[in-house]
Amino acid sequence: MLNWCEDDLALVLEVFPEINEEQYIYVVKQNNLELHLTIYPDWGDVYIELFSNNAPDPIFNMELSDCQRILKVNNKLGECLEFAPSKCFGEGFEQSQVLPYGVRIKIRPSIQVNLYS
Repeated sequence: MLNWCEDDLALVLEVFPEINEEQYIYVVKQNNLELHLTIYPDWGDVYIELFSNNAPDPIFNMELSDCQRILKVNNKLGECLEFAPSKCFGEGFEQSQVLPYGVRIKIRPSIQVNLYS
């Protein structure tokens, strides 16, 4: 099960999700990019797609199966969301624990999706 806070995602992404039966869909549009973030909280599955206005298919597409945690971070890099990869921290971790690696999403000053370690 995914450990996350819906309010944190709305604050960082600056949009509210479309909520369906089992999923939350966030769509962020900025300049010629469109970020689609789909979250299935019961399973912990997260889908990240980045579209360009000129391309019919995503220019970036990633699935995080069994993501354990989404954390709002505000540091020298700015405000972002960090996603913990599946089972990389054992069965549990402290809420304040820094994620040593994972996926990071920022939307200011522009949309960015990074793998970090």
